[in-house]
Amino acid sequence: MRMIQQFTNVLGEVLGLRKQHKQELAEAKLDEWLGRSLGLSLSLLKSLSEKDLIQLLSNANGLETDRLILAARVLKENGDWAAEDTGPESAYPYYHKALRLYLEAHHNGANDELQPYHEQIGELLDSLKPYVLEPETLSEICRYLEAEGRFADAENYYGDWLEGHGGEHAAEQAEGFYRRLLAMEDDRLEAGQLPRDEVEDGLSWVQAKRETRA
Repeated sequence: MRMIQQFTNVLGEVLGLRKQHKQELAEAKLDEWLGRSLGLSLSLLKSLSEKDLIQLLSNANGLETDRLILAARVLKENGDWAAEDTGPESAYPYYHKALRLYLEAHHNGANDELQPYHEQIGELLDSLKPYVLEPETLSEICRYLEAEGRFADAENYYGDWLEGHGGEHAAEQAEGFYRRLLAMEDDRLEAGQLPRDEVEDGLSWVQAKRETRA
């Protein structure tokens, strides 16, 4: 909790400096906090891949999800600033990396009560809609949406993936998704806005696509 509060305070100072057009001071302030709290520099956070960051923010006991979420938050803020300063295209690498870190934290049981991050994920998904995402990212998004009971949203991502550049791997994952849903109770499916008849139709559609490609 202390680290979260410290970050909130620092972020407020950084935003204040940016409003005063003191970008260099704002970056220096954020860089100082990152080094002290996460053992990272801002340049390192920007340059490392999400996989390297996940490894760096792990210890002998596993992944430190609180630190991962804070790193993701810093990346998202940098993406927002990049979009504001030079346009939405420049925000993409920050948003994509932030999303991957948030999803990894979620998959590893991050506590949303201490650090509410679902809203951040939602904003990132909206910001990344215009882009063609890599298969690994799409897979993680679908996994997240399914875990959160957002079955219709997950189906939409599977559909876009399969209609786009998705191959056998995408079809296999989509079929597994529909089969898992068929094992659920009707009320749970309806809560996820994907009733059983639509699940059955989706499964038939995926199976037909797989047979066509065979």
